Amino acid sequence: MKCNDIKRSLLNPFRGERRQSAENQSNGWRFSVLNLRRTTFPGDLGTGNSNWPYSRRVGHAISSKNNTERLRFLAKQGAKSGAIVDEFSRKCLKVYNNENLNKAQQTARFREIINEYIASGKVHVDAPIFSDGDASLLQLVTAGGHHEIVDYLVTQLKADVHVKGGFATTPLHEAIWCGWDDDERCNETLRDIKTLIDAGANLRAENEAGETPLDVALSKLWLCDFGDNKDINLLIKRINLLVGVDGKYHSNMLNRNELTVTIKQGFHGTRPKEPYTPQRLAAIKHINQYLQAGAKIPLLSV
Repeated sequence: MKCNDIKRSLLNPFRGERRQSAENQSNGWRFSVLNLRRTTFPGDLGTGNSNWPYSRRVGHAISSKNNTERLRFLAKQGAKSGAIVDEFSRKCLKVYNNENLNKAQQTARFREIINEYIASGKVHVDAPIFSDGDASLLQLVTAGGHHEIVDYLVTQLKADVHVKGGFATTPLHEAIWCGWDDDERCNETLRDIKTLIDAGANLRAENEAGETPLDVALSKLWLCDFGDNKDINLLIKRINLLVGVDGKYHSNMLNRNELTVTIKQGFHGTRPKEPYTPQRLAAIKHINQYLQAGAKIPLLSV
């Protein structure tokens, strides 16, 4: 599956603007596509804001509209604790960005770092690790597909499953969007989603574009090039986990009947010159039918 519109992760490595064309607005489309541009990312480009000290990272996050009491608490820890968090952050990001490490090696290294800093009490489990200070290690490993670490952070260390990162995305938003590299990664991501939901992740949480986790899944359906029904079934499996305890799906896009409009038009509002194939439209119709009924979606034949 290919997705050229939005980069792999919704986290801070990429910033962007949500734009709507006049044509889309006239058609009633409220969904906003993130037009992304690269920016400085700690441990990645290694320049500019990547070297922001802890106090500035936390101060930035607290002054933004997505601040949390978690960050206020961390800010009170002072410069000494902040220096330790800076060290912790650099080590985490170095592991995350090291392409020479395989999955098992990355997991082992994350374990070592967690035991050295978090389990020992040196660093709070929800300490911000990005340059603008609003995402935790849980955000990072969720985007990276490290289920063993996700499970350890959530079930053992009680990490905050509601923490918001770039674009106000929660770990659940990240899990829905990421993890399409191969079958093993997809299966791990399904386990991540279940772990987060079992821990009380909010299915109604909205990112800056006003999208719930289910809306992010529907964005994936609209914007990415699925190879066949097998790929779409992987998305359906994720969607089926997003039924709330009230037995309902929580989606602002569904409330606006955007899938129904897409089916009638034959294309998504952001891609008027790229009509969907009959196969894709059939899949969207199939998914919409069951979502509107509030029922779990049967997998497509492959």
